[in-house]
Amino acid sequence: MIMMKDKLEKTGHRRLYYRLRATCLLGLLFLSLAGAAAIPVGISYRLAQAKAVEETSERGEEEGREGEEEPLLSPGE
Repeated sequence: MIMMKDKLEKTGHRRLYYRLRATCLLGLLFLSLAGAAAIPVGISYRLAQAKAVEETSERGEEEGREGEEEPLLSPGE
């Protein structure tokens, strides 16, 4: 079993190096988990946005049809 003192003597790295390395690895793990969790949220958001746009355009078409009135005189008359 390699003790910390032996490791320090073998590689020449100081204790701060190993603490910083562990902190960076933990940070990368956290960022990767956060990124993996953000993907489904982003997909859900885009689907909801597309559905809202679709409903808005359908409502606009329906309101446009209801608002159209037939002219009293046609151009040929």
